[in-house]
Amino acid sequence: MEKYFDINEDKINIKCKMYCNDIKNINRILISCHGFGGSKENNASKKLSEEILNKYDDIAILTFDWPCHGTDVRKKISLVDCDIYYKKVIEYAKKRFNTDEIYLNATSFGGYLSLKYIHEHGSPFKRIILRCPAVTMLNVLNNNILTDENKELLSKNKNIEFRFDRKFIITKDFLNELEKLLKSELGKEASVIEYDSDSVNTLALDESVLLK
Repeated sequence: MEKYFDINEDKINIKCKMYCNDIKNINRILISCHGFGGSKENNASKKLSEEILNKYDDIAILTFDWPCHGTDVRKKISLVDCDIYYKKVIEYAKKRFNTDEIYLNATSFGGYLSLKYIHEHGSPFKRIILRCPAVTMLNVLNNNILTDENKELLSKNKNIEFRFDRKFIITKDFLNELEKLLKSELGKEASVIEYDSDSVNTLALDESVLLK
């Protein structure tokens, strides 16, 4: 079963999607976080949910749109907003289903934001798997996403309009947030295994490791 819903709190609206077999029988939640430019409709979450729900009846897979992604209404992306969304989704999962059994699967930018959240707030997750976590997101943007023209405009403190599945605005302030985190203890401590065919970094997913 697929269910769409919104988390509405403190004038914030978070667009969510949940996969489950029986909503009345949920004891565990797997939060699945998409990457930069993705959305709650990402194929990775869908395929993972199919595998998990074929084996377990008591779990739901919950995914959501980061700020400025998918059907979210925000126009300018910021790490502060991402952190607020993350906290509210975790709180919702715990309260709505009365459980502390929260698991995490996160990809790319979602992995980066997950590491940031755990570093700043502690880990609410029983187990985590990060696939292709963009642990140095500033470098990923500069080396893989932004054009030379983009970088020049941002260096002049001008916003750029960026498009993946939808348009949103990247600002110099956002890059400053990324740079500050890169120089923090998290940035110094983070590392990642790289192999297979992902274009940035890869940490392979095995749901049997995630859910034991």
